Amino acid sequence: MAEPMTYSLQDIPAKVVKDYATTISILDHLSDAIFMVDKHGVVQYANKRTFELLKVDIQGLRGRMIDELFPQKLSEFGETNSLVDHFKNGHYSDLNTYIVFQDISIPVHASFSIVKTANGDIDFIIVSVKDMTIQKSLEKELRNQQIMSISRDRIRALGELSVSLVHELSQPLASLQMRLELLQNKIQGDETNSRLMKHFAELDDLISRINNSVQVVRTFAFQSE
Repeated sequence: MAEPMTYSLQDIPAKVVKDYATTISILDHLSDAIFMVDKHGVVQYANKRTFELLKVDIQGLRGRMIDELFPQKLSEFGETNSLVDHFKNGHYSDLNTYIVFQDISIPVHASFSIVKTANGDIDFIIVSVKDMTIQKSLEKELRNQQIMSISRDRIRALGELSVSLVHELSQPLASLQMRLELLQNKIQGDETNSRLMKHFAELDDLISRINNSVQVVRTFAFQSE
């Protein structure tokens, strides 16, 4: 990831520095939340979009530490050092994380621009925060649609398998049922074959149960087409 631009106060046009009202007006019309943090990591300014996003005014936000707003840091940042410490060490990675304020937690993409003094020290940090709520929602919806599509494909494949299974079983079962009935009719009334008739009855019951199962599979196959 490319390192964000750093600036020296000498690079900022004098008119921009002087015309504070114009600068604030420009920042307030940006669609992203913008706030400025001093070299200690304390919030000093926030634009209108920030207040709308976090449902707070400048009095409620000014004086907050940047680490309070971004409790989830990049893994390489570690757990103890603040973001400002990492900026001082030359780490400027963007964050795909959550901005947290009181009971509000919003998925965001945060980027950082470092404004330095003439000596190369951090003077203040400009934080740009893009609300990713809609994008996250769309990504979730897309994943759900993909899952549904996969499920439909699997059901369709299962239906095709069921049709094939019904076709393969129906004819042999019908033939077996017919031959069993012929044998039963042939030996019916012969008392010496009573034990054999009992076995035939059990076979007939088994065939009926298999036929019932095939009918259930056939119904599913037709519904999945």
